[in-house]
Amino acid sequence: MKKFFSLLLVFALTVSLMGVLPSYTDRGNAAIDLFSEDIEGNGLIPLENAGAVPASGDADGDGELTDWDAILFERYLANWKIDIVTDGLDLDSDGEISDWDAIILNRFLCGWNGIVLPDGSVSGKEPVETVVHKKYFTMSFDDGITQDARIIEILKKYNMPCTFNINTGLYGVQWDWVAEAVGKPGLLHKRFTKAEIQSGIYDGFDVEVHTLSHPSLAGQYEGNVSAIKRQVGNDANNIKQLTGVEPCGMAYPGGLESDTSDFVIRTILENTPVRFARLAVNRVNNFALPEYWMMWYPTCSISNISYTKTLFKKFLKADATDHDLLFYAWGHGYELDQYDCWDKFEELIKMISEAEDVVFVTNAEFYEIFKDQIPSWKEN
Repeated sequence: MKKFFSLLLVFALTVSLMGVLPSYTDRGNAAIDLFSEDIEGNGLIPLENAGAVPASGDADGDGELTDWDAILFERYLANWKIDIVTDGLDLDSDGEISDWDAIILNRFLCGWNGIVLPDGSVSGKEPVETVVHKKYFTMSFDDGITQDARIIEILKKYNMPCTFNINTGLYGVQWDWVAEAVGKPGLLHKRFTKAEIQSGIYDGFDVEVHTLSHPSLAGQYEGNVSAIKRQVGNDANNIKQLTGVEPCGMAYPGGLESDTSDFVIRTILENTPVRFARLAVNRVNNFALPEYWMMWYPTCSISNISYTKTLFKKFLKADATDHDLLFYAWGHGYELDQYDCWDKFEELIKMISEAEDVVFVTNAEFYEIFKDQIPSWKEN
């Protein structure tokens, strides 16, 4: 009889408690953590806030990130029959919820330095910025001549950016001496007219300075501030009127080191918007970024297509782990007529455009990326 009344008392207590205990989620026959909130010891864990929209890692949806969230997460991954809020648990943002996400959450809660959750929460110290070095390709053509139109057709076909350096004091001028100089009678070297440029030939491309009339700045104007200012500054102003964009760079006419000087460079920097200037002296050893913007050495000339292609393949194999790399090709449109290599040029552009780990930029875009890391010129 006593045993009967004991059982009756347990039954009455159980019934009385059913109306006040919180709701539970059934985890079946899974083992129970003695430090859980298993009030009755029957594998039923309260999850009053399940279904709420969580912050990253907030498995119980209570608006707080605690060790209990990590415990719930680990049990969920261990296939406990448990209802948790999974929307915020993809902590590595790879589209899957896995053990690695639980590891990230545990490390975050332990205060590891620099663990960043998708909602922007950071554990420990602020993370150190990871520098990812890249390979860049840029290209430019000089003089603003009529072959540029065909070049642009090919570039557009392969979505390739490019810079064109033009002389706004020589609109429509034909240079017959170029054909004579290269031994190619009848070779055309004719600049676009102002109206042709205004029609939008260079729309979508970078247009930079090549001076008004293509002089050797150091050879003809060393010590003459006003002449250098006029040649470079007025060309820049004309380009801005033509394109609506103020140029920030140039290619030196002639392109030799002797065509510029410390005086020329400082005059340009002090009196014009130009902040970088490309030479025509190739340096192909290590695909290095320029040491100074105003003495920017290119990688190679586009005139030798086979060599350029071989060099670019070498560039693709080069290691950019420790530093950024740059491949700079330059040339003149008439050279593609001179060597009758338009088909090879298109093959080259197609090959370059298909490179998966290379960033394609104009000269001005490359300058904008690195302008704070590379000095324009030497300090006084």
